[in-house]
Amino acid sequence: MGLKSQLWRIPARIDSIKADMKRDKNMFGFIDDGRGLRYEVPVLQMRIMDLAGAHRYRTWFLKNFPDDIGEPVMLLAWTAMFFHRRELKKAHEQLCRTVYSNLYIVPHVIDEPVGRYAIWYGSNCEEPEWYADYDFASLEFIDANFKSWVRKEYLGEPMQKGIEIFVKLGSLLKAEQDVVRRAAIIDELSEMRYGKKATAS
Repeated sequence: MGLKSQLWRIPARIDSIKADMKRDKNMFGFIDDGRGLRYEVPVLQMRIMDLAGAHRYRTWFLKNFPDDIGEPVMLLAWTAMFFHRRELKKAHEQLCRTVYSNLYIVPHVIDEPVGRYAIWYGSNCEEPEWYADYDFASLEFIDANFKSWVRKEYLGEPMQKGIEIFVKLGSLLKAEQDVVRRAAIIDELSEMRYGKKATAS
């Protein structure tokens, strides 16, 4: 049975994940989500095009996980949420976060070939293999209009220049051994990814 034929199961899955997190919060005072289920909720919400629910969850997520860098497919789902809400400026900002979270995810979405960048990877989810076999075509929120918009934004000069700078910094970081200079490069990368320095309090 394909993913699309199981859409009716999604609301119950979302409710189950939320209930688990609420139980953790009530029991321990914090949410112990070692399985990363919090990242699954936005993708599920957008698969059933629950724009209002996805918007509310994002607000809750940012409040409860203020230092969480997120996960690329989750960020892609939030990009689609803003796009389908016609909030294109916010959609563009979220797309930039998505691109910088994993340089290979958007090329997969728009069927654009990309090689492997010779850069430093801070985690597995930044590497090209992480989403190599992901079935993006199964995600209902990636419709023709969204895909066309993503392609236009991604291939546009501003984003391509940003990617060029990001890759250059990642290449420098991979080769740099000096601790102080590495920290400075990491801060620049962090500002591009999250709008704030890694060393900011």
